[in-house]
Amino acid sequence: MQSHRQYSGPRDHQIALGLTLKHAAVRAFQRHHNRLCRAHPEWAEELKIELADATAVRLARLIHARISGDTVAVGPGAKSFTAKLDRVAAKLTSEGPAANIVDERLIRNLLRSEFQP
Repeated sequence: MQSHRQYSGPRDHQIALGLTLKHAAVRAFQRHHNRLCRAHPEWAEELKIELADATAVRLARLIHARISGDTVAVGPGAKSFTAKLDRVAAKLTSEGPAANIVDERLIRNLLRSEFQP
């Protein structure tokens, strides 16, 4: 008859080694993770630029709608908002036929200058 040895589980030294390796891995991960998650000023500046660009794109859509005669704002503040859009539209249309070929960049720049705090 063969004797079957029963597995008695890991030995104490194996448990200690596993815990040591786990501890080292967790610390290495935290160091790396903390370094990656640290705030960087250039990211914040890039985020500001992207936010301003997205706002300008939205305002450009609104000014196209306003020029077409659509209602773009209602409620408190709508009067001053549409007045600003009208000032930008007036600058665009005062250029005569060239206003028909105005690119989006010019519209965005005019909107930024009008709506900048």
